[in-house]
Amino acid sequence: MVTVTGKEYLHRISKLKTEIWLEGSLLQGPVTEHPAFKAVLQSKAKLYDLVHEKQYEDILSAKDHQSNFSYEPMKTKEDLEKHRLATQVWANQNAGLLGRSPEYGNTIITTLANAKDYFAMEGSEYGERIERIHKEALEHDLTFTHTFVNPKARKRSSFFSEEEELPIAAKIVDETDEGIVIDGARLLATQGGITDEVIVLPAGFEKDSLFAFSIPSATPGLKFLARPSYATDSLYDEPYSSQFEEGDAIVVFDNVLVPWDRVFLYKSERLSQGLFFETGLEPALLFHASNRQIVKTEWLIGLAEEMVETLKISQFQHIQQKLAEMITALEAMRAFVYSSEAQAGVNEYGMMVPFAPPLKAAVSYYQTTYPRLVEIIQLIGASNFIAAPNEKDFQSPIAPLLERFIGGYDTSAKEKVQLLRLAKDLTMGDFGSRQTQFERYFYGDPVRLSTNLYNHYDTRPYRDRVKTFLETLRKNDNSQAPIN
Repeated sequence: MVTVTGKEYLHRISKLKTEIWLEGSLLQGPVTEHPAFKAVLQSKAKLYDLVHEKQYEDILSAKDHQSNFSYEPMKTKEDLEKHRLATQVWANQNAGLLGRSPEYGNTIITTLANAKDYFAMEGSEYGERIERIHKEALEHDLTFTHTFVNPKARKRSSFFSEEEELPIAAKIVDETDEGIVIDGARLLATQGGITDEVIVLPAGFEKDSLFAFSIPSATPGLKFLARPSYATDSLYDEPYSSQFEEGDAIVVFDNVLVPWDRVFLYKSERLSQGLFFETGLEPALLFHASNRQIVKTEWLIGLAEEMVETLKISQFQHIQQKLAEMITALEAMRAFVYSSEAQAGVNEYGMMVPFAPPLKAAVSYYQTTYPRLVEIIQLIGASNFIAAPNEKDFQSPIAPLLERFIGGYDTSAKEKVQLLRLAKDLTMGDFGSRQTQFERYFYGDPVRLSTNLYNHYDTRPYRDRVKTFLETLRKNDNSQAPIN
């Protein structure tokens, strides 16, 4: 049980034999060498190397130094603080742009294994299975993607024959002595196909869709239909997308046999409904995400401030107002996290669970706030984005002209444009637009999350205050009423 180095991680991932379809072709050769995935895998490798650096080993390693922090259950408030700091250390290496850095999937497996007794309510074997899956993952420092959203089912067309329609959403189509057979699809797996395993959680309401398991990404019949990649090879022109493009994929189960020893929830409506909250999984994931978003916001503020100073526009009040708006967003996110940490409590499975309401407020708040932060960057850059040259222009005979006409006040034209291209890459184009959509729909539909926050938030104490106050007023009014 030793934390892998970046080199060891890449070596293991290079041996993956996953079935990935990209732009109509079956991916051939190691994913670690493919242009669509090479850079993001190298960025993840740097995270593993960081664990071995002396200055970070205490914060990024488990207490026994036999695994990284994300495989260690949170048992105390000190553990919560450590996870907050460690998550932010890792996120800072990629500007908070890796929504599925290793600790996200590890948090899922660790939290569920910690609540093994929850799954054992349907049979002791289910609790034992999730515990074994966690132990194996810890021993090999595995990486995970996950999926728990069904594709929207289409209605049967009158033009089709009366034969039974093939499954759309992944469902159980057979049971054997070896395991269950799954056919259909799930949405949406970020980094799908380039992690060691994929965690599949319950979705929908039909019995045949209520299952949870983790299987190797190279399992026969498992296919990942990847969207076109936004990765580039220019650190100057697209500095973010050339390093942190994760990729997303539809997960297709083509009659996939899932061995029984990998299944830790099976056709249980009761356990499926309570899975995210009763185990502590939802607060744990939101805690991770909010800390990543804090770091992302810090990077956005740094980018905005650098643009303001380079363009010499800090004296304008509307610019100051915009930066103040960004600062407010950062401090709000920090407050949500600190509040959840301060009010954390131990659940029945011994996990120190961050207080959920502030984290639910955080995810709902950031869904609408992040697009505004992006807009502020766009407004600060204004028309500077429109005619920005690229690296090849500065390597051509027109470079002196660019220096003459668009040079900065205190920087060269090439340095100024590099900053603008950094901002443009994050807020515009395919990669930047995907980042905005990712945050806008992180953890689900914004309206559903907002209504869920309202419907499950206990407002009774505050309403009771108002009612008591009004009753006091009425009582006083009656006591002072004139006598006829």
